Amino acid sequence: MKNLLSIITVTKNSTSYLHDLIIDLNNQDDLEFIWIVVDGGSDDGTSDLISKECKISTLKIKENDCGIYDALNKGIKLCPTEYYIVCGSDDHLNPNAISSVKKNIVESYYPDLVLSSMHLGTRPVTAFWGSKFTWLGADRIVAGHSVGMAIRKSLHAQLGYYRTDLSQAADAAFIYKLYSNQVSHCINNKFVGKFNTSGISNTGKLKQICETLQVQIESNCSPFLVFLTFTIRFFRFLRQLKK
Repeated sequence: MKNLLSIITVTKNSTSYLHDLIIDLNNQDDLEFIWIVVDGGSDDGTSDLISKECKISTLKIKENDCGIYDALNKGIKLCPTEYYIVCGSDDHLNPNAISSVKKNIVESYYPDLVLSSMHLGTRPVTAFWGSKFTWLGADRIVAGHSVGMAIRKSLHAQLGYYRTDLSQAADAAFIYKLYSNQVSHCINNKFVGKFNTSGISNTGKLKQICETLQVQIESNCSPFLVFLTFTIRFFRFLRQLKK
């Protein structure tokens, strides 16, 4: 079962966040998993922190990268397990995260995705897959990319890796691709953790809005509805700037 699931974390100079994540990993009720850390060249003692405090099997890469998705692709290629979950250094995992996801993988006969319930900040979101409103964004297809999705690594051989020309919305592009290819999935109703909506993994709002528009057009969403949504988001962004 150790070869079933990995957690992949991309980080750089974020030991204050990593300390709490390591505690979450150490406190899992199933420690049979791999933690893959892709470090973009930290100089804040990241490697020492992991070596001293982490109790689980860890694979580490420390080298410069061309952005978060380039780093994530490196982690996936290094991943020795059948599935992986992306977890930011500022995210959190509940003690049942690994065990509940692995249970769903086995009991659902190894689907392409396991979609888990999670918290987006303080807001609980029950796991789901797809809706009538996918033109509103990837968050209408799945609760969250980080924390809430266990992805079968072999999907990347079929569908490609995360796009490195997108700095904010490559995860959304990959989710749209998964959805259009009708990959198999199962739902894990257990709450497995929290995506931090106010931390280091949620910056660059304007660029995210623009890249989301690009991804939605490329994913054959309704141009009228997509541009309408883009306009609303853009003016909301301008209004927030004035505050």
